[in-house]
Amino acid sequence: MTETGRSPEKNEFELTLLGPGYGESVVLHVGGGVWVIVDSCVDTNGTPQALRYLESIDVDPVKAIELEDVAVLLGSDLEKRGWTAVLENVALRDGKASVFKVPHHGSEDAHEPGVWKQMLELDPLAVLTPWRRGNRTLPIQRDVKRILSHTPNAYATARVGSSTRAPVSRASMVRRTIRESGIRLRRLVMSPGFVRLRYPLASGAPWKIETFGSACRLAVLARQ
Repeated sequence: MTETGRSPEKNEFELTLLGPGYGESVVLHVGGGVWVIVDSCVDTNGTPQALRYLESIDVDPVKAIELEDVAVLLGSDLEKRGWTAVLENVALRDGKASVFKVPHHGSEDAHEPGVWKQMLELDPLAVLTPWRRGNRTLPIQRDVKRILSHTPNAYATARVGSSTRAPVSRASMVRRTIRESGIRLRRLVMSPGFVRLRYPLASGAPWKIETFGSACRLAVLARQ
């Protein structure tokens, strides 16, 4: 795993979003050395990425508890109909959330405008994990632009659509046909990364935002 530095201070809240992999994972430090892992994301060897991350900063995972002055909204894969029910029945204890884990890889079917208006602060921190299966990817450009219209402070754990030359061995006749046809082949790759947000509890200090691996600001995806 990428060099990840120190573990959080005892009074420091942390939200780390890892992916993409076979799933995604949210790792929370809620203060006092207490950690919470939400969802599951494993690498190609079947190792849970959340556990690898905690090991990399010398932390043993445990279950737990409550936050102090931090409100975060973890969207999971809840779709629009589910968000409608949430808006009707759920109220955040201390007002609005300052951090939003964007649901369902930023796709439109999980977007509910009321969430941004009623449950989130103005220009919240937003984090998401991209997704790819074959030629299909999320978020698409329309999704990226929609999210950025709600906040400029959005991040992705990987760069969808980054590419490299495809190192594939082919017969000479095939290579000649490709060359004479003017075809340029590329292989799409999406390496996992993670976004880490840290905040000293009860401090009023700004969030510290770090990106690792291929993670980036969501605005970068709008320019690809």
